[in-house]
Amino acid sequence: MLVCNQVQGLWKIENQNIASLCSEAKELKNKFLSFKINHIPREYNSEADVQANFGISFRAGQVEEVREVP
Repeated sequence: MLVCNQVQGLWKIENQNIASLCSEAKELKNKFLSFKINHIPREYNSEADVQANFGISFRAGQVEEVREVP
């Protein structure tokens, strides 16, 4: 919900790191002919919630690749 509302300009951005990412997202969205963003509640998107919680534990710039074995 935070990202959706900030990208749409509905909510104020207080964190500078998020402000930079939001600015980049807005620049990228303007390159498309059309763009739509919707909030999906976490209870309907459990895998994304798991990944988001995993990602916020990283230090700035840290990247980790996870390979799934078939």
